[in-house]
Formats: sequence, C-alpha cells, structure tokens
Amino acid sequence: MKEDALVEPSSLQEEEVERESQLIKNEEEETMTGGVCSFLTKQRGGFRILDIILYFLMGILGELDIGYAESPTFQGFVALENFNAAPGALAVYGGILCGGLFTTFVLMYFSPTKRVLICAIIQIIGAIFFWTLPSPYNNYFGNFVLLLGMAALQITILPLTYYAGPPATRAYVVGQGISPFLGTGIITILVALGASEAAYMVVLILFPILSCICFFCLDRSSFSSNKAVSNRDDDVLNTNKSDNDIDRDRSQLVGEAEAEAEVEVEEKDGSKKLSKQESGLAFKEIMYTYIPALIIYAVISSLFSSAISNPNLQSSSFSYAGLTTQEEVLEGEDKILLVGNFITGIVILSILTPLGKIIPNLSWWVIWFPVSAVIVLVGVSSLGVLANSFPPMPIGALYFIQITIGLVASLQTAYIPLFLGADKSLTNKYREFQLQCALIFGFLAGLITTTFNVFYFSGRALEGCQANYEANYDGVSCNNFS
Repeated sequence: MKEDALVEPSSLQEEEVERESQLIKNEEEETMTGGVCSFLTKQRGGFRILDIILYFLMGILGELDIGYAESPTFQGFVALENFNAAPGALAVYGGILCGGLFTTFVLMYFSPTKRVLICAIIQIIGAIFFWTLPSPYNNYFGNFVLLLGMAALQITILPLTYYAGPPATRAYVVGQGISPFLGTGIITILVALGASEAAYMVVLILFPILSCICFFCLDRSSFSSNKAVSNRDDDVLNTNKSDNDIDRDRSQLVGEAEAEAEVEVEEKDGSKKLSKQESGLAFKEIMYTYIPALIIYAVISSLFSSAISNPNLQSSSFSYAGLTTQEEVLEGEDKILLVGNFITGIVILSILTPLGKIIPNLSWWVIWFPVSAVIVLVGVSSLGVLANSFPPMPIGALYFIQITIGLVASLQTAYIPLFLGADKSLTNKYREFQLQCALIFGFLAGLITTTFNVFYFSGRALEGCQANYEANYDGVSCNNFS
C-alpha cells in the first residue's frame, strides 16, 4: 500500500513534466513557422484571424458582380435599344429572387461545401452567357443566371456566419459594403488599360473561383460534426482516470457524442429542420417589423434605378453639363458610381467600430429613417424628369442623390443581418430562415416593381424626359445619345 502511495505522485509529476516539455516544443514550432503564419492562426476571441480575413474576402467577392457586371461600361457591351435599363433590371431581380428561393428550398438538402460549389458554377455559366449569346439574349440570360448564382452564394454563406459568430458576420458584411467600390474600381482600371471585351469576361469568371478557394481555406468546424466529436473525445479521455474503464466508456460516450453532433450539424445546416408550423412562427416574428421596411425600400429603389435614374436622370444631367458623346456620358456614370461606392465603403467600415455593436442593438424602428430619406430623394428627383419642375439636375446634386441612395442600399444590406442577429425578441433557431425570408421578400418586391417598369413606367419616364428636357434644352440627351 505504501509503495502504491509513493508511485502515484511520482507518475503525476512525470506527466506534468511531459506536458510542460510538450508546451515548450509547441512554442518552438510556432516560432520556427514564422511571424505571418503564427499571426494568421492565432486565436482571437475564439477565432482564427485567418478565418476573419477569409470571411471578409468572401464578402467582397460575393458582391463584386454588382459593382463590376452591373456598371454602365460593362452593361454597355450588352445594352438594349435606347439603353433601356428595365429589361436588364428585370432579369437581375428575377435572378436574385430565384437565387434566394433556390437556396432556401433546394440547396438546403446539400452540405455547405456543395452549396458553395453549385453557386460558383452557376455564376460561371452566367459569365459565359454574357460572352457567347447573341443580343439581346446575352443581356437577359447573362444578368439572370449570374445574379442567380451571386444571390444563392450570398444567402448560403451569410446565414452560416451566424454559427461562426458575430466577428464572422461583421467581417462578411463589411466586405459586402466595400465590394461595389472595388468592382467599379476594377472596371475603371480596365478602361484605362484599354482592355478587350474578352478581358472583362475573364475577370468576371475569376470572382466565383476565388470565392470557392476562400471557402475551402476556412475552418468549417462550426458547421461540421468533426469538432464536436473531437472535443467530446478529449473529454472522455480526460475524465476517465482508470485504464480499465477507458475502453468501455470511450466507445459508449463517443457514440453518444456522434449522435449529438449529428443533431447539431442538422440544425446548423440551415432551415431544413423547421416544420411548417415553425416556419410560420418564424415568419410571424418579422412580419410586422422588418418585412414592411424592406418591401417599401425595394419598390422605391427599383422605380428609381431602372426607370428614373438610368438612363434618364443621369444622361440628361451629364449632357446638360456639356458631355457630347455616348462614351463621355458612360464614363461620367462610371465615375459617379465609383465615388459613391468609395464613400459607401468608408461608411460601412463603421461596422468595425463600436457603432457596429451599438446600432444593431437599437430598436428595429431605426431602419425606417434611411428608408424615409430614400423616399424623399426619389420623389424630388422624379419631379424634374416627369414634370419639368426644374432644369436638368446639376452634377453636384446628381452626385448627392445617387450617393445617398447607394449608401442606404449598402447600409440595408450590411445592417439588416446584424439587426436580425442581435434582436433578442427573435428565436435563435429561426434566425437563418428569417434572414432568408427578409431577403426573398425584398427581392420579390423589386421584381414586381421592375416588371411594372418594363411594361409601362420606364417608357413613360423616357417619354417624359424627352418631352421636358430634350425638347426644351439644347444638347440634352435622355438615353446616352443612343
């Protein structure tokens, strides 16, 4: 008995020495790997810094299509008669809506990795349609398929950031916020280099490929059972002191851990585990709060972007200011988009400041303030084009209106997921489905409004602009001198 009592402390001391030597060895290995690798793999608040960077890059790549493929210069390659933006906008909203529905009701049966691959392939097909199909089908199918893939990818990755944690969500939406600026910046560089149309298309194909690379570099254990099983394995080994009990208890507890992990993964894979009753309850929680503001904003912004602003308001303002060719007007429109996206990107960085934590914890009523501002600005800008209440808008005023409306659009995109994630009145289990519902209803409202523009309002807006501006002011063009 005395010998046993003496052996036990000795063995514990040996184990302690062995642990300390292993820690020293690990520290030496980290030092040898170099500063960059050590920095990127460092845990900060439970996160690898590398993962935060990757979520940020995926946010950028996920919305580059908006600033790049939807820029006036790129759309000039597939422009329709009179630069009518409504049919292309209809294809865009149709693609975005179908992407949201496709993700929510079809891709939910696939693992996150397969979802990302499918979305990337769809985006590549859309880029190829831009390049290969004859006009006007390159406009219709290129915009539709490309934006379908883009929306599906966003609605796949953004809800997954909820499982990774708030830093991942903030990193992703900040990337989304500055993405349009980078997209228009790439267009500006290609224009300056005099790149061929093929070069524009090749760059477009690279975006989804880079998104996949970033996703595969992530630590995806937050939506995988591997980490849960591994952690529970360690718990089993650490809590069982007796060698005779380890083998027996390990198999039993690991089996239980695997079963629990499977349940966790099913919950984290998305809204597929919600019953019809639960889906109804989830929707009711946001039906009178977030949905109305998103619908009204989508309607007003669609009327403005695909009927009032493009091309009527912008073309009349730039031509009234002295630009005399289609190339000059398109270049001016690119610049206003670039400046607007730059300012928007700077403001979106507020998410990384204390405001990024304070604002989402405010009442949901806050989201009505920017929506109200957009309603006022769209109403004022429409008076000149449709009612000749004032001459073609000065360039400074045009910049202010375009930048403000674009800023609100980006703030909506960035902060709505944060509001939903921080709203304590919502059920945690429903958040992914609620975010998908909010986005889908906004897309649906935009699609319906754009359909109205295609068949009626865009034509009336062009006629009003021509009657009020082209007929009364020399050198003014309402359709980019088309």
